[in-house]
Amino acid sequence: MGYIILGFIAFSIFLALMTYWINQITAKYVTRILNVRFTSLEQIVNDKRIPDAWLGPFREKLVKVRANGANDTQLSRLGQKAQQRCLTKVEGLIKYATEVNFTDTRATKAVIIKELKAQRDVWETMDWQAWIAVLDAPEAPPKTEDESSEEDVSLSPNA
Repeated sequence: MGYIILGFIAFSIFLALMTYWINQITAKYVTRILNVRFTSLEQIVNDKRIPDAWLGPFREKLVKVRANGANDTQLSRLGQKAQQRCLTKVEGLIKYATEVNFTDTRATKAVIIKELKAQRDVWETMDWQAWIAVLDAPEAPPKTEDESSEEDVSLSPNA
């Protein structure tokens, strides 16, 4: 009888530790996803630029393609892939902004959605050479608090 109780206690401790561990991993994953999403929103809405996180893989591919002596066809294909990927991601952000209430007012939400759609429209009209130029541009350094303007739409939950 004592072994059954000890086995039950050991199993309960193991189950509690596994639940805690899974909860910690899930929390880190969700936090990372939300941070990337809000950083992307901020870069599009406030800075009027394509998020660096979206362009990173394509920048790496551009370096490899150029190292192998890229021609216009290869650059065109890469530019079109970058465009398609970014348009897909901005559509996801528009859907997220429409469905999830993460702003303090409806007016703020409307401004964010309007700006996302405006940037999407600009990106749709860009040709592959413009996308390659965007990929060639260095990543923008993070903004300091002194550089923030009053027009910026705050996406942080503490604002």
